[in-house]
Amino acid sequence: MDVDQLPQPASDAAAPVDDVDRRSKNRSAARRCRQKRLDRQRTMRQQVTDVGADNERLRAKIDRLRSRIAHLHSVLSEHRLGPCRLYGVAASSPSSVDADTTLGF
Repeated sequence: MDVDQLPQPASDAAAPVDDVDRRSKNRSAARRCRQKRLDRQRTMRQQVTDVGADNERLRAKIDRLRSRIAHLHSVLSEHRLGPCRLYGVAASSPSSVDADTTLGF
């Protein structure tokens, strides 16, 4: 095939316009992509901050609950070792009051 027989573009002037248009669209797409990435990063940073705050709140709650458990264990130990001050009977008396019904279980 001869070079003169190869299909020619419709217009040589149209090619630079197409290039400019394509580059413009590519710049716009790249700008949108960068903005989306920045938005995702900002959202993720906020989520990290929120989750960190939740973790701190939950750790504080765990500490309070552990302290409460320790206090209740000590109260229970005192109750088992000494006379029952709730009903005026000795804790060692099995016929006193059923512990499950007293505690509401």
